[in-house]
Amino acid sequence: PTDENFLPQTTATQPAVLEQEAALLRREAKTVWQMLQVSVWTYLTQLAARQMERLRQDLIPPQ
Repeated sequence: PTDENFLPQTTATQPAVLEQEAALLRREAKTVWQMLQVSVWTYLTQLAARQMERLRQDLIPPQ
């Protein structure tokens, strides 16, 4: 195939390829964001649990 025949095909497929890549990136970003939210939520929950335990120990004097 000559360059003249080849170039229009590649330029025609580029938008579709870019759209696919964009969709993949969006999906990956969404997954990363969800993982980040879960890890932050887990951290805050554990932090709150530790704080509650510390408060409980402070309020209840050792027997």
